[in-house]
Amino acid sequence: ATAFARAEQTAAASESVRDIGYAPPGRIAYVPQQSTLKTHLPVSVRDLILMPLQSALPWQKPSRENLQRLEHFADRLKISRLLDKQVAQISGGEKQKSLICRALMMQSPVLLLDEPTNGMDIGSEKEILMLIKKLNREDGYTILFVTHFLAHLLNEADQFAIFAGRKLLTLTHSELVAGNLLAELYQRPVAVDCVEEHYSLRVGARL
Repeated sequence: ATAFARAEQTAAASESVRDIGYAPPGRIAYVPQQSTLKTHLPVSVRDLILMPLQSALPWQKPSRENLQRLEHFADRLKISRLLDKQVAQISGGEKQKSLICRALMMQSPVLLLDEPTNGMDIGSEKEILMLIKKLNREDGYTILFVTHFLAHLLNEADQFAIFAGRKLLTLTHSELVAGNLLAELYQRPVAVDCVEEHYSLRVGARL
């Protein structure tokens, strides 16, 4: 299943794991915002992706297995041509794909993505959303997606955990689009529109 979350504040969480080269251990692989990358550092895309696997023994060369996995995931995400480029030379969408590739290298069944489309144009945003959907539907990853823009996910997510103020609401997609729960939660008129199975939100002034 896909689980998407909306959070009002994510800065504290991102600050603790924002430095490149470290990945939290366990079953969840964290994908930070591409804007948190320190692009002034002379780091190639290849090194960025391999850093978490090398953090314990940074002087050792990557294993053959890790290099094969890198080749596989880079091809899957269509970033093979970027591997030898410096991180500072690639676009925001390409940086986000590289960070997703790095998370996939951790072999975790759950991906936690912190606003992965933040600061992107419409085309790059849609490309990243489609990639994430494929990772869930075709590859079986559980996706936890943190965003401030709920409307972006009405056509992508199966389940929602919505946080506003001190209220937390968990619901399925059908529950979200069928009732007036959003209006009650945010104290604003909220209408969910559907045209040819494409959902969108209309939000009014605060009640």
